[in-house]
Amino acid sequence: MAGRLAIGVAMAACFLTTGGLYAQGPPSYGPAAYGPPANGPAAYGPAANGPAAYGPAANSPATYGLSSYGPADNGGWTGNYAAGNGDAAPGGYPPQAGPHGYMPQSAFQQQTGPTAPPPPPNPYIDCNGMTTKSDTRESDPVDETPFEEILCRVARNVTFNIDYINWSIIDPHKTLIGAQPTLDAINQNFGVTTLTVLRDPTQYFPVTDGFARAYDTGPISLYENSGIKGTLSLPLTFGTAELTGFILQHANSQDYLGGLPSGSPPNEIFAAIPFKVNEQESSDLALFSQSFRAEYSSLVFGGEFNIVLNPIEPKQYGLLIRPMLGFRYLGIQEEFDVQASNPGIPASTIESRTDNNIYGPQIGCRFEFVAQWLTIGVEPRVALGVNQFVSTVESSDPNFGNSSDRISALRFTPVGALDVYAKIPIHDQVKLFVAYNLIGTGNISRPQEQIDYNVNEVNSVITNDIHLDLARSEFIVQGLTVGLEFNF
Repeated sequence: MAGRLAIGVAMAACFLTTGGLYAQGPPSYGPAAYGPPANGPAAYGPAANGPAAYGPAANSPATYGLSSYGPADNGGWTGNYAAGNGDAAPGGYPPQAGPHGYMPQSAFQQQTGPTAPPPPPNPYIDCNGMTTKSDTRESDPVDETPFEEILCRVARNVTFNIDYINWSIIDPHKTLIGAQPTLDAINQNFGVTTLTVLRDPTQYFPVTDGFARAYDTGPISLYENSGIKGTLSLPLTFGTAELTGFILQHANSQDYLGGLPSGSPPNEIFAAIPFKVNEQESSDLALFSQSFRAEYSSLVFGGEFNIVLNPIEPKQYGLLIRPMLGFRYLGIQEEFDVQASNPGIPASTIESRTDNNIYGPQIGCRFEFVAQWLTIGVEPRVALGVNQFVSTVESSDPNFGNSSDRISALRFTPVGALDVYAKIPIHDQVKLFVAYNLIGTGNISRPQEQIDYNVNEVNSVITNDIHLDLARSEFIVQGLTVGLEFNF
């Protein structure tokens, strides 16, 4: 009885100092009884209430356990046992594998037998941050590199908009196709004795062998042009990087042909293009009886890159205010063509073209009211742009010859933009996007108003001198946008 009590005290001390290691053996059995003699082989015998007892001799290697071992008085045991302790180490704590035991295979495997728990799973994580499956291999998972982590974050949070746009381009200023004629050119043959009466040159007035009229750009219309717009948004730690691009279809005005040919002398109908002589107003006209047509085309495209900062007051719902800064590009390419002819003679042509490339830094602010099922936003922006433009005018006439003029220059051209939009969730990762868009700029030259209709006359010889006379005009494009926003 005293020997069993001494062994129990020794086992309790071992548990307290080694952290409570587990004995190797089937858990269904009770505690084994230990009673080896001081010097001799281990004794085997049934315990009082359990299976046969196991215990190493004092001068033989221990069979089971995880305790440290080294040189000592009895069996090489050290650690929590004082030097010279004649008692054998408690059964079930071997320092190494022996004929009746084995070393554990991993830090997790601390029990043996059919009821031993399996090692814990070794999960690895996908880019969505979710455990997909368990890796039961003993090797550790490979950590993601910083670059791979960035790609995962981008893939989880990228937002992409694909939109249909229907925008209208502001019509060009109403200008006369030709130079403004003098009063006597319009009032002649009307019996007007004073030059104070000014008649509209687009109304018929008498000329030799009939009547003539000039034309203007009033009928030109550039409304309702279809296009496409895309936006890519990438999350950042301090905000969102957004790249947007759009393009409208090539807008073309309806041709008007002037109703020619019509009539016959002395009631023939002519299309007239008034022109100046040596840069002075005159009553001279170029008359055409076979055909007359004018066409206006416009191509608008552009893009912007913005850094939209995090909300000033971060919150899930309510009013969010997000400052932004970025860069804008706006391209405007327009062309105005006139073609007229007389029977049996090559046509006379005038082609005026402008290429505007506006770019510069941009600032703005995004105001969003966010609710669970609806987001409403207003986004004003202003770009301090520079317009690098090229303007050309080319003219050909069978009687006066050809002329060509080209100018390339820089102008300060600010650009203002306003977006009013709404987002409605229709899926966990899809939103319906509806917006009104407005883009406006100024200080650009439009092709119909940069033509100087002039001819030079020297010794009664007339030569073509139609050339550029740059103007300054505003430009506005506006309309509706409908599309989908995808959040991956």
